[in-house]
Amino acid sequence: MKTLIIKKEDLRHNIKQIKELVSKIGKDDKGNLVKIIAILKENAYGLGLIEYTKFLIENGISFFAVETIEEAIALRKQKIKEEILILSPTAIKEDIELLVENNIIISLGSKEDVEIADKVGKEQKKQIKAHLNIDTGIGIRGWTYQNREEMIIALKNAQNIEIEGTYSEFVDSTNDDKFTKLQFQRFLDVIEVLQMNGIQTGMLHICDDSAFLRYTNMNLNAIRIEKAFLGEIENKITIPFRRVKYLETRNIRN
Repeated sequence: MKTLIIKKEDLRHNIKQIKELVSKIGKDDKGNLVKIIAILKENAYGLGLIEYTKFLIENGISFFAVETIEEAIALRKQKIKEEILILSPTAIKEDIELLVENNIIISLGSKEDVEIADKVGKEQKKQIKAHLNIDTGIGIRGWTYQNREEMIIALKNAQNIEIEGTYSEFVDSTNDDKFTKLQFQRFLDVIEVLQMNGIQTGMLHICDDSAFLRYTNMNLNAIRIEKAFLGEIENKITIPFRRVKYLETRNIRN
């Protein structure tokens, strides 16, 4: 029988290492330390969504991002009050209503997303908290970086949305240096155009586990950490991460 062994002390060690790295990176353009956003998906990579999140909170992590509505609601049902961002944009009115009801920050990746979120905000007489999702080349979701005019028109027409952040995702920051830098420049270009048109862009984040180590100039206001907490990262830079998860073929008693 196989048993999954989680070494909490090693997990705590990795969290500390990342926090120390962030403190060395320096401050963003507003004078604040770069924010750590912990990505929670696939049942927190097998560690258990609720248990893992609470452990991160105990160790100083206060901002989380999830992929699904189910994950976001599960966290709220467990009285987790920290900031939660859902990375999957949606134009389904009922989904947005549920997310807003549970104080989840939504993602906007199309004019349809904006229109429905704005409608929900108007009906509920509140400002909907949101991050803009910009597709700089990954081709999965979000506004394509070329589609700036549509983005500007949609956001200028919205009266009930508060943009708290803007983000993108790298295709392969581990192996493709040239395209990573191109994506970053595309992201900055979009941010510049939005700001020139009076649109707030909020907290900016594009770096993942790999990128925040390799491209410190790209860390902007926040970084998104996935498996680096678990020590599961290709680490060409010498960082003393420890492996957190082990499979044993027999039960281990403490």
